[in-house]
Amino acid sequence: TAIGPIPRYTAMSKALNATGRPIFFAMCEWGDADPATWGAAVANSWRTTGDISDLWWAMVELADLTQEWFEFAAPGGWNDPDLLEVGNGGMTTAEYRSQMAIWSVIKAPLLISTDVTKMSADTLAILSNAELIAINQDVTPQGRPICDHEVPYCLNRWSRALSDGSYAVALYNPDDAPAELSIDFGALGMPATQRATVRDLWAKKTLGVFDGRYPASGGVTVAPHEAKMLRVTPAGEAEGAEYAF
Repeated sequence: TAIGPIPRYTAMSKALNATGRPIFFAMCEWGDADPATWGAAVANSWRTTGDISDLWWAMVELADLTQEWFEFAAPGGWNDPDLLEVGNGGMTTAEYRSQMAIWSVIKAPLLISTDVTKMSADTLAILSNAELIAINQDVTPQGRPICDHEVPYCLNRWSRALSDGSYAVALYNPDDAPAELSIDFGALGMPATQRATVRDLWAKKTLGVFDGRYPASGGVTVAPHEAKMLRVTPAGEAEGAEYAF
């Protein structure tokens, strides 16, 4: 008789805990039995999807599938949409930045799968971006797509509240044509009239203080398959902090 995934992975969890050693248990049953709903009692992370491929459509699909389980992720147990493909050659630099941005917002394990002895400068810059790593490692719950303006639901704006009161925001364009995107601070959970400092985490540059939204009017052009990665900090709080790892 086949044994189901819950007793199998529970037995493995107990065996690991019995060693008395601190071990990170990354559970993988490919999301078949909705492991987000029971994985926290067993493991430190659980795969929410099938295996990723070094292809744009695969990254988009796995991100979309994983965001559905955001309420089950919390410190000690995280949703895992599989490896970072950054540097493996099947996607563009912009597409790899998008994966790093979305994986950071949803607090996915940042598991490098490329040959680190042969990394290009672009690959190294993406994987070593300390400000994105800091967002990924923040203790707050997983981020997700958010509502904006009158749209009830969209996949272009992903956000995560951070422990210092700021917000990580990915203005994300999964489509094949440029998009004009903006973010209302009220959609992040701030007062609608909040003034906030906006920092571009790819450019490593503070863009300024904005009233209620970014940009001040209209939208910022996001190229196809690109993700603008921002940190939005209520005015008066620390901005542009330096991170070291």
